[in-house]
Amino acid sequence: MSVNGVSECYSFAAMSKSQVDAYNYTLGLLSLAFLAVAWICSNLFGPIGFIVANCFNFSFRIFHNFNVIRKRKDSLSDPLVENLWPKSGTLIMIFISTVICSVSEHFIYNPSLLKNIAIHLSIGLITFSASTLTVITNEPVIKMQVMKIFKIHTS
Repeated sequence: MSVNGVSECYSFAAMSKSQVDAYNYTLGLLSLAFLAVAWICSNLFGPIGFIVANCFNFSFRIFHNFNVIRKRKDSLSDPLVENLWPKSGTLIMIFISTVICSVSEHFIYNPSLLKNIAIHLSIGLITFSASTLTVITNEPVIKMQVMKIFKIHTS
């Protein structure tokens, strides 16, 4: 949501009045699409479907905002565009963690058994740690910030 807020503020400031009017019309149509997606996803996934529909809504808005930002910039060497997407290793690790945690929740987690809760929680902590370590090692901007925080010097 924060990405949408910041990018939308910039986009609205960068767009002309006619572009803002056109985008507002698009947002009206997007509201109808959101209602349809929310209805479908809620029927398929229950309450989580509403979250999925919101992800769809925000993804569309962020995509539009980034297109406005990209068109406003002279070249694609803009740091926003270069560092927009995580590295493939990071995406793979987060996907693997999601699958492992989902399988653990389905087959191991049992709210009435303390042992199963502890096992499921341990699996979550391990996958969270592995994902965090992967992000820190794969993402140069984050790696630099972590090194700065811990005052790690490389030669």
